[in-house]
Amino acid sequence: MKIALMLYDRVFSPEDVHNLLYSQFDDEIDDNYLTTSITEVFRRLGIEKVYLPFLYLNPQDLSRISESLLHGIPLKINNNIDPGFTEETVKWLRENLIFEALECHPVYFSEKIVGDGIEFWIFEKSSEQDFIKGRNSFEHLDHKMVKIEISLDDMNPEFYGYIFERLLEIGVNDVYIAQVIMKKNRPGQVLNILCQEEIKDLVISFLFKETTTFGVRFTPYVVHRLEREFITVETRWGPMQIKIGRHQGEILQLSPEYDQCLMVARKYQVPIKTVYDHVKEKGYQWLLEHNKEAD
Repeated sequence: MKIALMLYDRVFSPEDVHNLLYSQFDDEIDDNYLTTSITEVFRRLGIEKVYLPFLYLNPQDLSRISESLLHGIPLKINNNIDPGFTEETVKWLRENLIFEALECHPVYFSEKIVGDGIEFWIFEKSSEQDFIKGRNSFEHLDHKMVKIEISLDDMNPEFYGYIFERLLEIGVNDVYIAQVIMKKNRPGQVLNILCQEEIKDLVISFLFKETTTFGVRFTPYVVHRLEREFITVETRWGPMQIKIGRHQGEILQLSPEYDQCLMVARKYQVPIKTVYDHVKEKGYQWLLEHNKEAD
């Protein structure tokens, strides 16, 4: 048996998921195919469990779906997804999928089912424990990273928003811009990208197609990553997530999830720094209790 990770970038219904998964079967779809439970569909595909790392919602949908239904679900605000999710769809997801805040890179799947805005990355069941914690959640040295950079002084700066979005969709780990003065004393930018070695050629091809650069520089990188874990704390706005970082077993970093803080700030009309500071304080309280138990 296998496990799967579901991702999406558009509004969908349970019927859309059925249509995508049934397209993998050789037999013809009849008028009664929706009566087959999604559990049976997963079984026929050899999938034992399906994880959804986050529920991505448009802010408009967030205001329409009851808080009790969203309780305990990792949430992220995504303005690029059109509004339209219903409570029925969220209920269906709760009943049939496992919500787990994951950090898993696409290059590690064994096979993939791709539809219109919906994807299932399929993994071997033997990797489930590493998968649940996140491929990069254990402290380690990552020797298969590449830093890619290009210098630009003649590109419309309005393009950067689109370029950043597309690079993140491709699967890069980080992307940022540094302001520089070019060789003819012209102001310019250096676009820096950090990604896995496996997608280097894909990123370089994208940069040649979408930017005005005539050359790309890349350097092998080694990245020391802290052990990462998500915890949930109770706040005045309900449960919220914090990412913690450990070095040699010691917790050194506490970082509230920005998208959740943004969601709460918009929904309750409070300053985002107030939300962020409150959640971080709850994180420190959790850390004190955690250290007491460890002693």
